[in-house]
Amino acid sequence: MKFFGILLIFLGAVIGIPQLVRMLSLRRRCTVQVNAVCVELYTTHHTTHSINTSKRSKTESYFPVWEYTYGDVTYQVRDNYGSGDSDKLLGQPIVLRIDPDSPEDFCRASGDPAAVPVILGAAFLLLGVYLLLRYVI
Repeated sequence: MKFFGILLIFLGAVIGIPQLVRMLSLRRRCTVQVNAVCVELYTTHHTTHSINTSKRSKTESYFPVWEYTYGDVTYQVRDNYGSGDSDKLLGQPIVLRIDPDSPEDFCRASGDPAAVPVILGAAFLLLGVYLLLRYVI
């Protein structure tokens, strides 16, 4: 149990802390809100192999390309977070926060998927600490 607790703390730190630092840095720099719309979907294809059945399966992920205007310039930027569902993305409006000094840098004004690794990392950290305390006490 002690090893498992230490492993969870390590994984939580590796997963959560770098993403938290990146997310906070981006949120601090991105101070201007703009209205954007998904004008294109960047598609990636993944092939996975099953060890047990030797079968291959193909999946696609869709990453929205957001278009917005800041100043007199129109920008198109690809999101780092995609979805397996393409029907709901194209044409979808969203509010983004951009860095006025580097308008290609953005984060979502609300519902940022970048928070998921931070939450997962925090959960691993807390569970690891709990297991270690339980082992020690």
